[in-house]
Amino acid sequence: MPKLSKNDAAKKRAQAKELFVKGISLDTIAEIIGISIVTLRRWAKDDDYDSARAVATLSVSQMRRTILDAFVDLQNGRAPKVNPDAASKLAAAFEKLSDRRKLLPYLFEAYEMLTDHLARQVEEARSRKEKEAALNFLKMVRTATDEVIARATSDQVNQTH
Repeated sequence: MPKLSKNDAAKKRAQAKELFVKGISLDTIAEIIGISIVTLRRWAKDDDYDSARAVATLSVSQMRRTILDAFVDLQNGRAPKVNPDAASKLAAAFEKLSDRRKLLPYLFEAYEMLTDHLARQVEEARSRKEKEAALNFLKMVRTATDEVIARATSDQVNQTH
């Protein structure tokens, strides 16, 4: 494989870690982003992919549910699993976001769900032809979705300045 530029390597390295955190196998990740398995294993060790996977277990909807459960517990006279002060601060911070900015975490979560599903289709493909078709489709969807998210994020950053 040709040597990657620093920018391309950084992008692929970030994509690889993101896919690993989502539970995709190293072999499949190497195919998806087009790098050698040896390079990917080195990145996984250097960047401690296993710890990153452990940290990334909560989704935005799970955090929201935790906050709401804490308030329900308080209303019903039970001790909440989350410190009430912390839950209140998180809820207040979430409310300060504009409606459009509130949607961004859900957009990211939906994107992750879609790419997870498509990556699993690559892993579960039975024939080489089926695997190549699933891989090409995943690459096309990732490219388009990355553009949408970049545009949406850029719009939000520009609105706050």
